[in-house]
Amino acid sequence: MSQQRIFVKVTGFSDVERHALNTVFRLSEGREVVYALWTPGAPDEPRVALVDGQSYEAGVELTATGAAAGPRLIWVGAIAPAHAWLTFERPMRWSDVVRAMDEAFMPPPPLDLDLDAPPELDLDLSVFDVAKPAGDARRALVIAVDMELRLYLRAKLAAVGLTRLQEATSASDAMEFGQTEKFDLILLDLDLTGADDWQLYRGVRLLQPEASMVLLTRQRGLGTRLKAWWLGATACLRKPLSPTALQEAITRVPKSRRQALPPPDPQ
Repeated sequence: MSQQRIFVKVTGFSDVERHALNTVFRLSEGREVVYALWTPGAPDEPRVALVDGQSYEAGVELTATGAAAGPRLIWVGAIAPAHAWLTFERPMRWSDVVRAMDEAFMPPPPLDLDLDAPPELDLDLSVFDVAKPAGDARRALVIAVDMELRLYLRAKLAAVGLTRLQEATSASDAMEFGQTEKFDLILLDLDLTGADDWQLYRGVRLLQPEASMVLLTRQRGLGTRLKAWWLGATACLRKPLSPTALQEAITRVPKSRRQALPPPDPQ
């Protein structure tokens, strides 16, 4: 399958908005049309200019480029310039922006906007909604081997304003981060390969005793949930993940870890 790479010049937007947008672009890899953030030195010129009309940089960008021939302008905000190709007002969804670009650049036949997300991740594009979440000073650590799972978790964290995070793909990386940095939230995939994951959990917990820990696993036995509960995990979520359960887990700040999990179900 031949791919077409469309570079997008992004002007303005908050760190949270940019983080979610970059994740959408990364998830487009593998499709016929791939969207990528344009930077000076990119192999091609940008074909789309995505501008936050509420930013100071928007005025600078329009002054510099005017209405001359160039990238198609997508304007987010009120009072769009006359030459804007598309306009959106907040609150908006990044999925709508990507769908509009697909209509222009995707060759026929049109494809469903699933961004090649594996069905077991239950990817919900609503996590990329632009809703101006408040800044979040918390720090998170994601421990998982699977890249698409890490992307999904990163997007969910960004959706609640949590963008200060590290990613570990091995037990050694996780322990190194645990020794050198302080985290408020840790998400650990218990299906991490090449390690005794309960041993890893105990090691990270000793290094980060104050962190809320959310465990992810394909194991469905009652014993796993009981073990997580007794070891003080904030939540133990089954894969494929429920977006609602995940969001509740990462936004919850339990008063007591021992009381953080609901009573184990009998499944």
